[in-house]
Amino acid sequence: MLALEKIKSNEFLKQSLVKSAILIAILVVLVGLLIILNKNIEKKSQTLQSLRQNIQNLTLTSEAFSALARDYQSLAPYLEPLKNLVPNRDKVIDFSQEISSLAKLYQLDLGFVFQTETMGVQSKFVPFAMSLKGNFSNFVTFINKLKTLPYFVDLDSFDLTGPPIDEIAKGSQSISANIKGKVFMQTEEKTSQ
Repeated sequence: MLALEKIKSNEFLKQSLVKSAILIAILVVLVGLLIILNKNIEKKSQTLQSLRQNIQNLTLTSEAFSALARDYQSLAPYLEPLKNLVPNRDKVIDFSQEISSLAKLYQLDLGFVFQTETMGVQSKFVPFAMSLKGNFSNFVTFINKLKTLPYFVDLDSFDLTGPPIDEIAKGSQSISANIKGKVFMQTEEKTSQ
């Protein structure tokens, strides 16, 4: 019976070893799967985090775009007057015609010339020179009306000549003025083809 017990215990031992080996193999495979799944989960987590960041950036961008669209709609009525304030190169010639009409209206002798020799293709302004001669009060009115023209004008120099102030006050109001300035315009954008 001792021999029978040895065989039974040997067989029990073999079965136990086989079952243990199978169990260890299953555990090794499961641990391997867990490691692979863990790496996959980390990659998916990073991808998910990146997508969330992109969604947040897109949300901020769309909100900014919506705000710009709202601002544009509220400011659109002011766009055309601003464009007219700084005309394109072709419309600057109208400035000299308006100055001439204004001088004629206030009975002033006008000499007006654009100084284009200093103007380049990409200039932002056109320099001009004008001389005026006439009644002092008409001259003051002309200057005040010049401010109301739809152009952005910068007067660089103002040279007034005429009788002394006390003679102007007595009625001798004829004066001469030499004015240099510039009228601003839009620059031409170069388009790349």
